[in-house]
Amino acid sequence: MDNEVIAWYSQGALTRERLQSAINEAMTAFVADDEDLSQLGLSRAQLGTTRFVVTEEGGFIAEAILLGIAIGAGGNIASDVAKALWKKLLERIKDEEGEDAVGPEKQPGRKDDRE
Repeated sequence: MDNEVIAWYSQGALTRERLQSAINEAMTAFVADDEDLSQLGLSRAQLGTTRFVVTEEGGFIAEAILLGIAIGAGGNIASDVAKALWKKLLERIKDEEGEDAVGPEKQPGRKDDRE
């Protein structure tokens, strides 16, 4: 499945694998919550093929690792809705795993973002 990266973050307290698991758990909880779905104007059917995937941009030290949050191309939602959904999932992850679960949002490829 092709993925479109919608956000980049410095790595926080969670490893890529643990963050992916937390995203999957948050997505499952979100889909089960009718109120959350209606706030974004989404249906369960629209989210049936939507997946958020954590990817890494290279780096040899933890401070240099950027995590990309991508939405699968198979998703049936617009990019702006995907970003709004991601923000909701990120709130859930930080509530469950702590504010430092994910580092600050960054722009990939900029040297000053890796310091």
